[in-house]
Amino acid sequence: MMNNSYFAPWLALIVVVCYTIEGGIDVVNGDLSLGIFLIDCQILHEVGVSWGTVYDLVLQLQSSIPRLERVTTLLNFPIDLPQQMSLFKFRRAVTQQMRSEIVVRQCTKLPVDLIPIRIVDPTKVALMEAPITMHLCPEVGSPEVSIGQGRLVYLFGPYGEGKSTLLRYLGGAQLQETNDDHAVFVPSHLRTLHVSSEPIFFEGSLYDNLCIGIPEGDADRDMARVLRIARRLGMPRHMRDEIESKDVKMWSLKVSQTQRQLLSLARAFIGNPEFLCVHKPIQVLDDSTANKVLEPLREFVEDKGIECNPAEFDVRRPRTCFVSSNRKLNQDLADTILTVPR
Repeated sequence: MMNNSYFAPWLALIVVVCYTIEGGIDVVNGDLSLGIFLIDCQILHEVGVSWGTVYDLVLQLQSSIPRLERVTTLLNFPIDLPQQMSLFKFRRAVTQQMRSEIVVRQCTKLPVDLIPIRIVDPTKVALMEAPITMHLCPEVGSPEVSIGQGRLVYLFGPYGEGKSTLLRYLGGAQLQETNDDHAVFVPSHLRTLHVSSEPIFFEGSLYDNLCIGIPEGDADRDMARVLRIARRLGMPRHMRDEIESKDVKMWSLKVSQTQRQLLSLARAFIGNPEFLCVHKPIQVLDDSTANKVLEPLREFVEDKGIECNPAEFDVRRPRTCFVSSNRKLNQDLADTILTVPR
């Protein structure tokens, strides 16, 4: 493909050579003046150069066609904006209604901080207050489970029983099949962050990967805070140096599975959302590293964020965290345990 650009100049040269031979004979025979012959050669040369430029542009357009096809395909995928808008309007209406009811009771706390997160019966989860022993617990008699803000919730259960689906509903990563059911309710004012069990990183600096979505100049993306969070999660020194260096690399190919998990959790803590949903944060970690992960999750809830300004504690909103796992967790750290029966 790279040599195709020589096609037009070579073709123009062949045409000029052919005309030189034929036109030269006419000049010798006196049928064509020498001046006209030379002008014709010059014109053919300039046409050849212009033709080569046009041909290069055609080749560039041809190489762009696959990318244009992919973009066109993506732009024509079905969209879920109507469903997203319908769900948002529902949550906003319910949030306003519940806030009004709380205001009437004249609570001392901010009304919006007392609006619970609700899970409706189709999930068939069971609720127990922690600490407890890890046994399947009886299903709740109420068709609805309400979790107050400012709690660390463990979602426990066997493989394939709906834990990931429930977290995707809560985190907004997946819409419910029908909005009429409203299987979950999250107050509309909460900034929600969904952390998948398969982290994704783009080509760029590690610092930019960790601070994605945080505006420039925001205190949450302060380099010192980012490094402190990385240290809290037990990241080795060379990884912290990579964060500070801001070298551009393809990080998905440069870090191990364990490091990807730790970086994904660090990114979540740096983002500092009010509602955090984390899929299997200790699935690929050993017991020692897992404890280093679970303890910051507890601190995230208690201190309304990690490595944040203590003087701003009273003005920060409560932090709520849902964590799923198939492994036995340190139950003493949880406020509530939801189990998905087999």
